[in-house]
Amino acid sequence: MNEILEKALVKAMFRTGRALVYRQELELPEDIEIEDDDTYIFYSDKNYSDFDVFMHPEIIQLNNTELNVFREIFDIMEDIDKFSEILTKYAIRKMQTCTETGHPYLILLEKAEKYFNVEKDYSEYNEHKYTGKIKYIIKDGDMTLGTIIENIEYCNYCIDDPTISIGIQKCIEYKIERR
Repeated sequence: MNEILEKALVKAMFRTGRALVYRQELELPEDIEIEDDDTYIFYSDKNYSDFDVFMHPEIIQLNNTELNVFREIFDIMEDIDKFSEILTKYAIRKMQTCTETGHPYLILLEKAEKYFNVEKDYSEYNEHKYTGKIKYIIKDGDMTLGTIIENIEYCNYCIDDPTISIGIQKCIEYKIERR
């Protein structure tokens, strides 16, 4: 059950371009029942279950306090696009290190590799300098679901705090290509 839901959630995340998706955006078999306490449910709509909101707890990593705070904010805000963008930026900032950022997209890529075909495009990557962009194109059959970009550069400062000098280090950023 969880694999079916996880695959549908990952697919919906690429299709919508959001970390949060409505139940109605999930392509699930009709005989699948989702329990109210499922770990993938971010927000339950008391009036209409099609508007229950799902997220992947490994991609957007929140502790219980953060989860409750963000649920309250979502209840007030109710704009899933804007809220999802804020939540994703929070998760990126929370998880980033001095030389890596965009961890939620890396985890999304790992989940996509589990269920879909992933083609790598090295056309913007310089093999001699070990810098540039590697594009991971996620496909379900002939249909392209989305693209995650791994941008590799060398920097001499921390990504999370540019005032900290670290000498020359390999810096990696993962991001999703918006359609």
